[in-house]
Amino acid sequence: MVAIAVAAVVVAACGAPPPLPPSATATVAASVPASHSAGPSPAAAGTAGSGPVTYHSSDQRPGTAPATGPRPAVSSFTTGIQATEPSIAILPDGRIAYQGWDRPATGEVGTSHVFVGGPREPWRDISPSPAPATHDPYLNSDPATGRIFSSSLKLPGELDPDAFCAVVTFTDDDGANWISAPPICADDLDRPRLITSKPITTRLDGYPNLVHLCYFLGETDGQSCARSVDGGRTFQPSGSIPPDGCDSGSAGALFGHLATDAKGTLYLGRMSCGRPMIAISTDEGQTWVDHAMGPRGWNGYADVAVAVDDDGVIYGLWVSNDRLPYLAISRDAGSTWTDPIYVAPPGVTEANLPVMEVGIGGHLAMGALVSLDAPAGIKPSLAAQCVASPCREARGYENVTWHASMTITTDALAADPLFISAVLNDPARPIVRGTCGPGRCKADADFIDVAIDAAGQPWLAYVACPDGDCPQWQGTAQPGWASAEGMLGTIANVPLR
Repeated sequence: MVAIAVAAVVVAACGAPPPLPPSATATVAASVPASHSAGPSPAAAGTAGSGPVTYHSSDQRPGTAPATGPRPAVSSFTTGIQATEPSIAILPDGRIAYQGWDRPATGEVGTSHVFVGGPREPWRDISPSPAPATHDPYLNSDPATGRIFSSSLKLPGELDPDAFCAVVTFTDDDGANWISAPPICADDLDRPRLITSKPITTRLDGYPNLVHLCYFLGETDGQSCARSVDGGRTFQPSGSIPPDGCDSGSAGALFGHLATDAKGTLYLGRMSCGRPMIAISTDEGQTWVDHAMGPRGWNGYADVAVAVDDDGVIYGLWVSNDRLPYLAISRDAGSTWTDPIYVAPPGVTEANLPVMEVGIGGHLAMGALVSLDAPAGIKPSLAAQCVASPCREARGYENVTWHASMTITTDALAADPLFISAVLNDPARPIVRGTCGPGRCKADADFIDVAIDAAGQPWLAYVACPDGDCPQWQGTAQPGWASAEGMLGTIANVPLR
């Protein structure tokens, strides 16, 4: 959402939640030192310290590191990019495309900037000139062609006098030329998300893949999608997921990052009537079938992360009403799911903004913002929206600290998976202080992102405020937070592809 900044949103406990994990005071075991390698490019602002690696099971039992093989290496990098809601994509040549939403402290409309770079190449701004003013920018790329897509949101009065509009642009030549599609406008359109997929029945026009743009239409009207048969030059409505009739909470009908498979099936994770759901389309987004991934247990925010591997196994990740992350798996196209398992390492008392990507079967990278000192346990229902500037912290969260966390595994399909987790930032220097969600989290805002490169190395994009103190807008009646330092973090030496 873009209209208000949220200090804490409604937490709804709809029915019995998954069982709580053991006490978060468990001793962290089997740790190895993190490495601090050079940044992803000579143009990066520098490296940042990271936490130790922790091996653990799904119930926070300490795990055992493998006796042989390279040790995981944790590193985090400052990119020099001012960002909010960062999104990334891996290009066919191995470079990383990183989009940041630069929101000034004056509260003016922010601008969207797209950078490309990598371990052996400086970061380079390839944005249109001048950089477009936007809200909720989102980036993706076609892994087959390398075409970079960027979507943006325009509020009423910025493009259409009465409607919200989504605008899709793309480049094939590192930003030398950007081509824009005609805007898609509707009442209450929000959270545009992009993905490319293989065609199933549609004849394409000059481009080898379909391009999908999905968005939601206000707090009660569900999600809708449009598709392009000509590589993103034009879009036509494809289908929608109807509203479920339940209270969608302050966050509205938001949803997580889209996923697709080699057949062109589309997957969209969301919350519906207090349950984590996955909507699946086998006809290019025209119709969708909902499947419940887990029991009722809603933290008041609708982000659900989904991923699917080459064998058609589907993975779902969400934060429940204890504000802790759970993973479930389906081997039969979403019809049935494993019991949810808890996937955060010992010591985590709260998580927010989960994201996930899959490499080969059972090889997962999961990211989230986590706290080691937030109050533990089921949180009471509360409604502490920030509706006036300056925003104040939710009760009990005044001194809570938050970190960027990554958890990986190479055996998610095993009966007792081994997880490898690490705080990517220096634990002594939190990236956020105070209230962080559920959902919107200051400079990180509504989402972070994760991707796995061709070598199998996972990358998490997040935003870090100086010593955790995120800058608020100044001199505005409407509350909000300015952008901060765009970051990349990784756990290396454990290939996921």
